[in-house]
Amino acid sequence: MMPDSNRLAEWVSDSRNRSIELIADLDDDQLSVPYIPTINPLLWEMCHLAYFQEFW
Repeated sequence: MMPDSNRLAEWVSDSRNRSIELIADLDDDQLSVPYIPTINPLLWEMCHLAYFQEFW
């Protein structure tokens, strides 16, 4: 059974909130990581979360 749109929105919101909680206590040095071609930087991924939250 497919979840309804309200349930999906709840999951997206919960995911966003949990992600923010995970990085809330990191300082600027911890958020700035060396470039690794096969891994996106953490802030890049957080921006994706923000974009998709806004989009949906």
